[in-house]
Amino acid sequence: MGRSLLLVVVSVLVLGCVAIAAQAGSWGIAAGDTLSGQADAAGSCPQQSACHQKITHVVFIVRENRSFDSMFGRFPGANGATTFTAPDGSVHPLAHQPDHIPLDVGHRPIDARIAYDGGKLDGFSKIMNARQDGVDFADSQLYQSEIPNYWRYAQRFTLDDAFFSTIMGPSFPNHLFTIGINGEHVDANPHGPSWGCDSPKGSTVEQILPDGSISQTFPCWNFTTLTDLLDRQSVSWKYYAPVLGQYGYIWSTLDAVKHVRFGPEWKSHVVNYTSFALAARAGKLPAVSWLVSPPNISDHPPHSICAGENWAVKQINAVMSNAQSWKHTAIILTWDDFGGFYDHVSPPRGPDQNLEYGFRVPTIVISPYARPGNVDHTTYTFGSMLRFAEATFGLPSIGAQDGRANDMMASFDFSQKPLAPLTLSPRTCPAGSKTSADGMLPSTFSKMVGTTAGRPTMKAVFPDTPLVGRLVVDPKGKILNARSSAIHLSDLTPGDALYTRGYPERARPTRFHIRLIKDINVLTRTVTGVVARADAAHKRLTLARGPSGGQLALAMAPDVVIAGPEGRRQPLSALHTGARVRLSTTYNTRIHRYVAVHRISVLSR
Repeated sequence: MGRSLLLVVVSVLVLGCVAIAAQAGSWGIAAGDTLSGQADAAGSCPQQSACHQKITHVVFIVRENRSFDSMFGRFPGANGATTFTAPDGSVHPLAHQPDHIPLDVGHRPIDARIAYDGGKLDGFSKIMNARQDGVDFADSQLYQSEIPNYWRYAQRFTLDDAFFSTIMGPSFPNHLFTIGINGEHVDANPHGPSWGCDSPKGSTVEQILPDGSISQTFPCWNFTTLTDLLDRQSVSWKYYAPVLGQYGYIWSTLDAVKHVRFGPEWKSHVVNYTSFALAARAGKLPAVSWLVSPPNISDHPPHSICAGENWAVKQINAVMSNAQSWKHTAIILTWDDFGGFYDHVSPPRGPDQNLEYGFRVPTIVISPYARPGNVDHTTYTFGSMLRFAEATFGLPSIGAQDGRANDMMASFDFSQKPLAPLTLSPRTCPAGSKTSADGMLPSTFSKMVGTTAGRPTMKAVFPDTPLVGRLVVDPKGKILNARSSAIHLSDLTPGDALYTRGYPERARPTRFHIRLIKDINVLTRTVTGVVARADAAHKRLTLARGPSGGQLALAMAPDVVIAGPEGRRQPLSALHTGARVRLSTTYNTRIHRYVAVHRISVLSR
């Protein structure tokens, strides 16, 4: 090489480095961090390269509300912490977090700012619901024993310990960045039962504009998403999430994208999360999948993280069960925001410096080509997930934010011998774990309020919101107790916790048409005794339960069935004092009271 040519090459390299450094500085990146989209040689994957031949399925599994230190602060080789700094500057061990905690810890924008405290990261104990039952749960962490299968994934594949949520705030704005680059400056969750174009008229979500002013907007926009890029290149995709009317529909994030929500792909590409495992086992997953779940199995406090981990394991097992698909799959398992839990790493400054970036969240790369037993210290954000898919399928970037993000290729080695599947077993969760009816809408029964078009209608309160709804019950629908045995509407008591399945009215999203009700406070119990008194007029029965059992006064259901010793039905007037009977009753475990008698079997006269 001639001297003059060598000088030209060196000059270009120097100018290139200066340009990259200047670019990083303009984005406010902390020293040592980069969002340049470059990876080392072993993991690099230029567009249209051999990477696309090896990875043909990308799966984004988005879980809920955990910081990196709260799950992997004790992980060997990771940049973790086991102590925290209190507001007075003192240092203490992080508390041992149990499987589930009483209340959700605050993670609103104000909570995040209080915890951040100008970069001192000492305000976690001051956020909403940080202290519960005398324990500072905001400054706590799970041990390996609480999340053994998540740890096994991290030990076998690659754990990313510098993956930052995009927004310093809660779920909704961060979920937006898992599908695209939203420039609406949203920092909070919307108010109401739906988070997107389905929101009731007048619903708003908070924005912090570049000048620092706060505004409100309806949560429905037309911004470019990764799905648009995939469509243009005819690359298949699906978004697996709770559907309209299911618990967790708020996390079906494409509902906030107008051209998707009101376009033909809403029915064909945004599908029920329950169909993911079936498609995975059959080898019918699209090229790109997103997967979110209802809160009770999402790792979202106060729900059991064991229940959430078990559900995630079943989904990942389904992917690994199809050997041909597994050979070409990359799963990015991540969590959407910090959930109010401590993390000791100060986030880098992002392009929207009022909002970006948020605290670190756990992220595990699971693939035959993930670096085995590796901790990747490269700086990533949700834009990096998008960039990975773009690089894998030869797509352009949506904009500057994903275009400049590290593409996650440093977590891979496409030259290695492919890793075998790691099939794990769901485990038995601790007693008292907060599990619930999968995929159903929770509410608290208030009272019956009459009928709607001839259908029984009840008032109910939705948890975590100030909203009161109407549940219109299908006469042919099922009404079940906690053990899925049939009961009657009359067995419901005000204050009972319900899980329901149905769909909301389009014009009135807080009115639901219900085809299944499960009252988790009600059980069916059998009681045996001697009739002390039978009041046929008022349908009351007093039962003597033996010398030490006392008497039990019970109401009879309107459709009570009385069967004689031969099994034949008898009228209520046929009940006689002194008859020995066996009663099938409903019992409310919340108020410790028998609600009604549904069947009386006469054993002897």
